[in-house]
Amino acid sequence: MSYTLEILFTLLVYFMAFNVFYLLFFAICSVFNKAKNTNENTYQNKFAVLLVAYKNDHVILESAAENLNQTYPKDRHDIIVVGDHLQPETVSQLEKLPIKVLAFDLPYSTKGNSVRKTEDLIVNGDYDFIVLLDIDNVMEADYLRKLNNEIDSEVQVIQTHRTAKNLDTPIAILDAFSEEINNSIFRRGHVNIGLQTALIGSGIALRKDFFVDEVLKIRAVGGYDKEMELIMALKKTKTKYTPDIDVYDEKTRYIDDLNKQRTRWFSAQFFYLRKNLLKSFISLFTNSNLNYFNKTLQLLLMPKVLVLGFSFLLPILSFFFYKSLLGICVANFVAVILAASLGLPKRFYKAEYFSAIQKLPIVFVTLLKSLTKLKGANRAFIATPHHAKDKK
Repeated sequence: MSYTLEILFTLLVYFMAFNVFYLLFFAICSVFNKAKNTNENTYQNKFAVLLVAYKNDHVILESAAENLNQTYPKDRHDIIVVGDHLQPETVSQLEKLPIKVLAFDLPYSTKGNSVRKTEDLIVNGDYDFIVLLDIDNVMEADYLRKLNNEIDSEVQVIQTHRTAKNLDTPIAILDAFSEEINNSIFRRGHVNIGLQTALIGSGIALRKDFFVDEVLKIRAVGGYDKEMELIMALKKTKTKYTPDIDVYDEKTRYIDDLNKQRTRWFSAQFFYLRKNLLKSFISLFTNSNLNYFNKTLQLLLMPKVLVLGFSFLLPILSFFFYKSLLGICVANFVAVILAASLGLPKRFYKAEYFSAIQKLPIVFVTLLKSLTKLKGANRAFIATPHHAKDKK
């Protein structure tokens, strides 16, 4: 192995070490469960639940109807469909439901542009909190009642537990695994030691003043939730993660759809890393802002599938070409397996689910390819495809 290749290999090994031990540390932090909140809030906050839709008419018709099944008082919450490029017949059907409908055809479609269309309704409404949902999200029946009980006078942002609505393809199962591991590491593990929760992009409750003053100003094309996280970190916003309040989310079923989704995510990650890396270091030492620094560290992390794939390949390569790094390569592999095992909820430990692991090599190669398509991805809107319930 040439000297240059040895240097590159060594750098990759130590970068993997940073990744896997970051994941392992917070996976260990996540195993300590806090007591469930059993107190009933005497004040019933009023919620505006925004279902943000871009096309996919069949999906919004399903989810809008299903989200009407809340046990929370009907006069204390509104379901609001925020629909971009919906068909007129879809809008007509939605207007027959006991919900509010904002329909429009934006010349430049982004999540932020759609959300800003709600400004007049939210500012002039008597809402206390705004809940952001994606087009396919469905709240559990007690979602708003449980959410109301988690609100205190200081909390500004609450990330609820987003979990899989479907486990009907191997890719959907792997996507569900990934999200639950993220829930453990980046949400439960972080709040357990006093850091801010990471956001997911939906299932987020925001106090009205924070929504109006900060969220409505976001102009991001990709990485909408990343920009929101960075705002929270800079302003030292009080956040909360609620693992016992479920919102069901459609998991990506097909490898091509996963590729499109991850390309958008990776592009946003690199964009915000370049923009915030230096500033976060300065803020750590001048303003003791650990949350901002930590958010930037997260932007340095590779996607978990790539970490897993490289952690498997590097011990093999080091055995044949660079034995002095074999120990740390093996440690990386053991650490990432342990982190994933600690982060994945026990209900997923079923043989029929783990058969999906056979698809990991395909996903690994696909995600590697997606890294070559990042140029310009953060300047163009890439919608995540959604499918009807009966599509397999």
